[in-house]
Amino acid sequence: MKFPVRKLWVGFCLLGIASAALAQTPADKLPALLKAASTAPKTVVKNGVLSAAQLHALQSQFQAVEEARRALVRSPGWAVSAQFIRPANQLRRLGLALPPAPPVNAAAVEKEVFRRQVAQMLYEEGVALGQLIGQKPRPQDAPDRLGWNFQKMFLAAARHHDAMDVLLASDRPSLLWGTPNWDEVRVAPMEFPNASEEQLDDYDELIGALAGNEDRNLSDTLNTILNDTALSSADKQLLMGAIAEASELLSYDFVRLYMQIFNQIPVVHTPEGFQLPQGRALGRYAVAVQKMLIEKLRDEGVWTEQDFNRFADVSVFLSPDRAHAVLGAVTYLEPKAALWLLDNPLTDPLSKKLIDQTRQLRARQKERWPDGTILPKETAHHQFNRLRYERQKALRAYIGVLTARMEKAMERLEAAARAQQIMAARAKNTAATPEERHERLAANIFISARIARIKTQIEQLKDTLAQTQEALDVIS
Repeated sequence: MKFPVRKLWVGFCLLGIASAALAQTPADKLPALLKAASTAPKTVVKNGVLSAAQLHALQSQFQAVEEARRALVRSPGWAVSAQFIRPANQLRRLGLALPPAPPVNAAAVEKEVFRRQVAQMLYEEGVALGQLIGQKPRPQDAPDRLGWNFQKMFLAAARHHDAMDVLLASDRPSLLWGTPNWDEVRVAPMEFPNASEEQLDDYDELIGALAGNEDRNLSDTLNTILNDTALSSADKQLLMGAIAEASELLSYDFVRLYMQIFNQIPVVHTPEGFQLPQGRALGRYAVAVQKMLIEKLRDEGVWTEQDFNRFADVSVFLSPDRAHAVLGAVTYLEPKAALWLLDNPLTDPLSKKLIDQTRQLRARQKERWPDGTILPKETAHHQFNRLRYERQKALRAYIGVLTARMEKAMERLEAAARAQQIMAARAKNTAATPEERHERLAANIFISARIARIKTQIEQLKDTLAQTQEALDVIS
């Protein structure tokens, strides 16, 4: 499917022009809507409308409820932790009648029932508050793919030509569309903060090559990056990760057009709490590349230096267990064994047998091959220690990528903690209006939920780092 670039550049001007002004509910509907929302004010001004202060308080409460829901999805244990006691009490003070928390020694089923009850109450409250301020809460079941289509973008382009001109002139073109708290998505260019001028020129040349062929598909694009000898393993992981994720969420057509128009690689910023696809496309791609290389080894009996590099670079996109099992099979067994481990669960009886056989051969390698030459692989014309070396390089690069993500997460956690301290200082102001007190409560709930989510992300990154380091230690 081909789309001429000159006709489609206007399609990217959907810039998220949601008005900062909050919607005012019609006076005849207001009493029923106020009654439905447990945390909404029960008084209105004399002309039958909500005051500006009340609307802002409702907006704060809506955001707090949504953030708490996201935290319960991303961090289920938060609901039954000591850290949830304070925000739960603050939600009750806002008017939400949460059920009592189960005791610490309660069964896991009871704790999960409580979490689901709280999540459902927050969703219903979000719906009620959203009707008062003209917003939608995030659906209970989020889609795997964020929606976008050319027709909507064309309609938006026809209304906002000036905005598109500004966007095209910008060094950091950012696109925003969708419903806030629902399916909103922002796309911005990938950053290369530590790149030299020479590296940035190389990136521009690479992006031009990626976008130049309209018949290119996602695999072709990933191949171009993987085969670029000027890129380090870390560069390849970052570039391939950004392109694959954007393609999974918005389609590869979108990615190609963005690169064609802006000569930059798009990075998708999804709604808070949106569950990313967890690298499914990269996992499938890694399996396809390794199978192709193993089949080449089986048929030709030889790998080039670049083949070794490619095999190792894509190995970081597989689970550590599978990557290690396949690496062992390629090194010590026949190619068909490695192909089996790529195609079948590691829990399969034959897979377990192959992994155990690899372990035994690895333990006896000095006895069997004292000069370092692995006899069953003599026809490959390579010492397969080279493959282990390239795998080590790829894993070290991936540790660098994960560490950078960890540092950013820690910065967000520090910012949220500082905000929490500021809110605690403001709580000493006893002269606040009811609306201000509600906003203060909502802000505290929001920050507590944000901290819970960031901590979960940090723990997940720590686990991935530990697994990656363990995989590196095993082959070092």
